[in-house]
Amino acid sequence: MAQIAEALQDYDRTQHPSAALEQISHLVRAAGHDGLDSRELLANRTARTRPQFVTVGVITWSDDPDVEPSILIGSRSTDLARRVATQLYEELAESEAFAGGREFIDKHTPIQQWNTPEDVDQWLEALADETPMPRATITQLPVADLTGPAGQYERDLSYALARRASQLAAGEAAPSRSGAGPAREL
Repeated sequence: MAQIAEALQDYDRTQHPSAALEQISHLVRAAGHDGLDSRELLANRTARTRPQFVTVGVITWSDDPDVEPSILIGSRSTDLARRVATQLYEELAESEAFAGGREFIDKHTPIQQWNTPEDVDQWLEALADETPMPRATITQLPVADLTGPAGQYERDLSYALARRASQLAAGEAAPSRSGAGPAREL
């Protein structure tokens, strides 16, 4: 049990979860119990379903083509909408860069009272109706069936997207606030 606990603690979250399962299965077999066969693990890894769509949020901060938009990526549209709205809310609350931004914040439901996805949607719709900038769009895009050795590129993309979404949800890799304009996330 101690070896399994150590394997779980040392698990590199950038790897596919089946790598940890394979290591644990190896420890179980080494202890004389039945574990999963490595070939079965590899077969299951390639047979897994891949995400068919990825949700992309784009925040356009200005009509100026030199001002880059923020791009956020997630797997669930409701979670991504909340992240987009939160980034917009924080920027409007902290920056004088947007005319009427603080007034908008004062007039509408504060972030602490967004209890449902509908609350977030209503806030985003009000922002779009009442302010010219910033603008936000949230779109679902199909994940291309990328070719390569056994679909490796597609797997790498889906795992990278899932890992980034997990990091953002956990508050890791928060964008730095230099005061030079809106934060950017990729």
